[in-house]
Amino acid sequence: EDHHLADYKSLWIADRDLDSYPLLAETLQRLTNVAVGLPDAVIQTIRNVIRSLGLESRILTPALVRRLLREHKSQWSSTASSEARVEMLKYCIQDDDIKDLEGLPLLPLAGGHWVEFSISQARARCVMEYTACRTMTEICTAH
Repeated sequence: EDHHLADYKSLWIADRDLDSYPLLAETLQRLTNVAVGLPDAVIQTIRNVIRSLGLESRILTPALVRRLLREHKSQWSSTASSEARVEMLKYCIQDDDIKDLEGLPLLPLAGGHWVEFSISQARARCVMEYTACRTMTEICTAH
């Protein structure tokens, strides 16, 4: 197994809120250097170091996760499970910036297919399976 130290400038730090989204965390770990599941004391120490270095932008937020998912879309879009995509969507809508979902294939369609959110095609109508509609309703009402 290859062990290496990551420079703080190439490391993303996940707060405790990502603990509720294990499939998203797993996907992010495959895509980039993301520190997840660390003890609180370690997270606080890393946060202090990051803050002292002026690298607060390395702490994951829904906006940063959307950006990372867009940047690495080709690496996950054909392999991510439906469950992982639902977690991605739930996490990414926490800040209510739905327009920033543009280009992310997180919209479920009938037959198990997923398509990209597109503001320009907002009037387009898609027929979704009942379970997909129920899932989307649950996501929106739980938020």
